[in-house]
Amino acid sequence: MTAAAQKTTPELASDPIEIRWPKGLMKHEQRELEPLLQGPIDFIDDERFYEPQAMKKILDPKLDIPRPSVGWYTRLAHERANDPRLKNAKLPLLTAAEERTIFLQFNYVRYRAEQVRKSINPKRFGVTKGRELIKWHRQAMELREKIAEYNLALVLAMAKRLPSGSVDFPEMISEGYMALLRGIDKFNVSKGFKFSTYACRAILKAFSRLGMKTSRYRSLFPVGFEPDLERSNYAAEKAQFEEQGCVEQVSSIFHDNRSDLTALERDIIEKRFAFDQPDGGKGMTLQEVGKHVGLTKERVRQIQIHALKKMRSTLENSYLNGPSLSEALEEAGVSV
Repeated sequence: MTAAAQKTTPELASDPIEIRWPKGLMKHEQRELEPLLQGPIDFIDDERFYEPQAMKKILDPKLDIPRPSVGWYTRLAHERANDPRLKNAKLPLLTAAEERTIFLQFNYVRYRAEQVRKSINPKRFGVTKGRELIKWHRQAMELREKIAEYNLALVLAMAKRLPSGSVDFPEMISEGYMALLRGIDKFNVSKGFKFSTYACRAILKAFSRLGMKTSRYRSLFPVGFEPDLERSNYAAEKAQFEEQGCVEQVSSIFHDNRSDLTALERDIIEKRFAFDQPDGGKGMTLQEVGKHVGLTKERVRQIQIHALKKMRSTLENSYLNGPSLSEALEEAGVSV
């Protein structure tokens, strides 16, 4: 074999592995095992996996977390606006300790599945080994679904806070749910962050990608003549989509006074930017506002800058960094 051929040999590892199935393994078990044997099973490593009696400590039945009821989600997901009838719906939340426990369990069973997979020779293995790998994989999928069900409202809240656009709401929900599942697979709970903080950014990015993809598709396959579908500037489409979401958040921050503005600051911001004019009227100049509140133009400018900094900080914490799950539930119309 030439030197050139030797260098390219490792690249053939991506080819499907030939599997010789042992007698006694059922057809549905073979279908489940086949993708697992083709490559490594990802997991987030943790030093506790290698401690004595790790399985007994991590998978202690006393630490088992029950699956939540998600009957409320099916009804609420089909309504763009909050449904008053669902205000009394109850959905249990994971505490910080429970979240750490369930993510540790999820990654531990994936770690055990990978250990079993590495011990299997695809061309010669027994039924016992194959079924052990299936057992760990199924347990990982069950924990993954349980974590997702505890965080369903996060997807719904993220979708409802964005403006209506060209993307169908159910399609947006579906894309958000896929982003949630990907986030569960990649989240490292040992870093000390809440999962909702991590996941909401991934969900918002998924919504942005979906909006751009839909715009491209409709520009390629238009139905009749619709000016909104004739645009081909995808960067502008994305910027407009995100800008509208920020504008709605700024308006909400101002009207709910989530930045703790003083009465004078609120009065100046309201007059400068015409927040209370539904037709989007023109705001006052600094000089006009100064006459209204009895201050100089320069003093009004200073107060305006200080107030905008407070609002910007609130926007970055609530919209860009994402809400906690309890806040997301309140946005979705679910009391906890």
